[in-house]
Amino acid sequence: MWSAMEELSLLTRLSGPRVPGPLPSFSDYHILWAMDIIDLEESIGRSRLSKSLGLGEGVGRTIVERLRDEGLIQVSRSGCSLTDRGKNVLEGIHRHLSRSVPLTESPIGLGRSNVVILVRKASHLVRSGIEERDASIRAGALGAMTLVYRNKILSVPGLSDDSEKDFPEMTSYLLDRFQPGEGDVLLIIAADNLTIAELAVRAAALSLLRSESL
Repeated sequence: MWSAMEELSLLTRLSGPRVPGPLPSFSDYHILWAMDIIDLEESIGRSRLSKSLGLGEGVGRTIVERLRDEGLIQVSRSGCSLTDRGKNVLEGIHRHLSRSVPLTESPIGLGRSNVVILVRKASHLVRSGIEERDASIRAGALGAMTLVYRNKILSVPGLSDDSEKDFPEMTSYLLDRFQPGEGDVLLIIAADNLTIAELAVRAAALSLLRSESL
């Protein structure tokens, strides 16, 4: 069984530099979003995958090659698809992270596109929420909100002790859609477009998980 650290290590290795060679122009969150896209599409061509990631075809080709060399995807005339190993790895990752869900209305009041993701049993890793915000902004987001679920209450560190009182509609939706458990964390990311929001929410989630080893 995979642990969070093993999964994070794999994503880091896949997005890291190769010697010899230039520094890659993509990150671990691109790798994770690429695997999610391939899983959702079941089979997708390299060109469309690159476009979905917001990357040039050359960079997209490099990501495909690394995933293929690691045995996580197979490439055929019909496109890229996950191997059994790839499905197992992605399933392991999603034991820690939920699937991302776009929000139709922004509780943050920033950006045209908003995405939320749940990080399981990670409340002890949250400090002020600034760390997750900064990670998302480095990935292109405009803003972020971190919510922690403890004692059957969603709170926003530094902003709201009970989001049900301060953000009733948003809280009702999040509780119904995600049904968080004790110690879960919800990350909401706002960006100018959905591609950046999807990447940035993964950047924030991976940053939160990595803080366990600090």
